Amino acid sequence: MSKGQKQTATQNNQSEQKPWYIVPGQNEDVIISSRLRVCRNLSDFMFPHKLISEEKDRIKSLLIEAINFDNNKNLNFDFVDVSQLSDQGKMILMERNILSMEECQALFVSETGNFFCRINETDHVKLAGYKSGLNFQPLFEELYFIDEKMQEKVQYAANFNFGYINSSINNTGTGLKCSFWCYIPAIVFSKSLEEIEKIVLEKNCILKPAVQNKYKHDFPIALFEVSNVTCQKGTEFDQMAEILAIAALILKTERKIREQLADNSKTVILNFVKQSYAKCAYSLLLEYNEALSIISALKFGLHCKFIAGIDDNTLNSMIYKLKQNHLDCLTQSYKFEFEDDIKNNKILQIQRLRAVILQETIEKIQFTC
Repeated sequence: MSKGQKQTATQNNQSEQKPWYIVPGQNEDVIISSRLRVCRNLSDFMFPHKLISEEKDRIKSLLIEAINFDNNKNLNFDFVDVSQLSDQGKMILMERNILSMEECQALFVSETGNFFCRINETDHVKLAGYKSGLNFQPLFEELYFIDEKMQEKVQYAANFNFGYINSSINNTGTGLKCSFWCYIPAIVFSKSLEEIEKIVLEKNCILKPAVQNKYKHDFPIALFEVSNVTCQKGTEFDQMAEILAIAALILKTERKIREQLADNSKTVILNFVKQSYAKCAYSLLLEYNEALSIISALKFGLHCKFIAGIDDNTLNSMIYKLKQNHLDCLTQSYKFEFEDDIKNNKILQIQRLRAVILQETIEKIQFTC
C-alpha cells in the first residue's frame, strides 16, 4: 500500500462516529473497560424459548414503546431487526459483544454503541452498557436510568423473596452482572495469577482470560475478564462494592509488581518492548493475536517509562479497532489498493490493513532508554 493509502486506512478507521472505547476512562493502565448488564422478563409471559411467534412480537412491540422514552441524558437508541442483518452485520455486532451466540429477535443500540438492549434472547430484556477504564458509577447511573424509564411502561416479573425472575438461576435476584477487562502482565510475569484467582473466587467472582495467547514466545497478551458469578448475593450496591474491591486489589497489585519489574528486570522487559516495536514497524501482515501481543508489550513499556509519545487510551482502542470483522467492513466500504499478490485473498488483506493501522498508531513513539 502507498503512503497515501496508509493514511487513508487510519483516517477511515477513526472517521466513524466516536465509539465508547475511544473516550478516555479512569485507571486505563490496568482496567481496559467496565461493563454492566441487567436481565429482565415481563410479567404474564413465559420465557422466550417457550413463546410462540405472536407472543414474541407482542413483547417486542411493548419493549419498543418502553425504550423510546424522553430523556435528558442523550441516550438515543436505534432499532435493529436482527432477522434483516447480513451475516457480516451479525458478526460485527458479535465481535463487539452486542450480539451473542444465542438467538435474539431484536436489538436496540445507542449511537456510540456503549448501551444496547437485546429483546427475546434467553430473557425478554438484556440491557447492557460499557465504558472505558474503571467507570462503574456513571455506568450504573445511566443503566438504571434506562431500566427505570422502561419500568414506567412495562411490568417486570419479580418476587419479594427472589427478586427479578430470570431464565437462569444465576441471573435471578438483582439480574445485575458486573464485569471488567483488565491488563495484568506484571501479575502474569511474577506468577501471582493463581493467588489473585483465589481471592476473586472468595468474593463471588471469577477471573478468566479475555483472549488466549496463541504464540508462546511473544509477549503475553495478559487481558483478563473479571465478573460476578451470581446475582443472588446481596443488593446491586453490594455486588458493585464487591467488583470495585476486586478492581482496587488488582490495580494495587499490578502497579506494585510492575514497578519492581521495571527496576529489577529492565533489560528483559525492554527487550520484549523493542522486539514488539520492531515486529510492528516491519511487518507487512499481522494476525489479531500478534497485534494484541504488540499492544500489550507497548503498554508495559509505557508504564515502565521505557517509551513515550503514546497513551493508554490509544493503545486500548486498538483492541477493538483491529478486530477481524471491523477491518473486513473497512475493506468493503473503502477502495484500498492492495499489493497484487493479495488482491484476491480477503484474510491477507485484513492482516495487511491491520499492520498498516497499527504502524500509523506507533509512529510517534519514542524510546526513553
